[in-house]
Amino acid sequence: MGEATAHSRWSCEKDIVQHSARLHKIDQGLVARTSVALPDSVKIHRPRHACCSAGASPHPSRRSTTPISRPRIPRECLTAAFLGYTLAAPCVAQTGGAAALPLVWVLSTGGTISARGSSATDLSNYRTGALLGEELVKSVPEISRVATVKVEQIVNVSSPDITTDNWLTIARRINAIFADPAVAGVVVTQGTNTLEETAYFLNLTVKSDRPVVLVGSMRPSTAISADGPLNLLNAIRTATSAESKG
Repeated sequence: MGEATAHSRWSCEKDIVQHSARLHKIDQGLVARTSVALPDSVKIHRPRHACCSAGASPHPSRRSTTPISRPRIPRECLTAAFLGYTLAAPCVAQTGGAAALPLVWVLSTGGTISARGSSATDLSNYRTGALLGEELVKSVPEISRVATVKVEQIVNVSSPDITTDNWLTIARRINAIFADPAVAGVVVTQGTNTLEETAYFLNLTVKSDRPVVLVGSMRPSTAISADGPLNLLNAIRTATSAESKG
């Protein structure tokens, strides 16, 4: 090992020893001994006056270097020193914890988004309302990263068969949900045939400026190219957005 390399390494290790000594003062219970274990091969070069060499005349301007082996220090002390550093370091208070996800209600009413077909390629002969609201939400695990979701199967009809009574039931339930200030928004899953009519009715009857998002799909849940899961995820994202309010 070259002189410059050995000197640089010893300087670094010397700093660790000094820092370990400070940790010892902070908490004597954490670090019983603060020192550093050095390999036997590590040597340092310490300056000496020329007078220390046999036959040399004493003069401070003439110096030579002689390798000196470091004494062996227990290796486990280094672990104790760094353990003391970890435990004695300032801690950031975790008072708030992770930010709570917004609360969204999903009201399921049936429609193609909740339909099942006879096969993955059956895109027309399917039964609507086969999946209930809870099943719809559980089929999209990514939702749990976006919001805390509560689900209710409020009605279960094909969208051409939806009635004014159904609309009134949905509107009243939404108004009751919005009595809770913690709710960020509501998502209504429905068939697409009367999606616009339901949206217009709720716009007239819901007494809140928080978002009500209606969502459907063009293909059943069992189709290879089912669009319902992503539509539902995006609807919940929209319901949690502050820009949707108003």
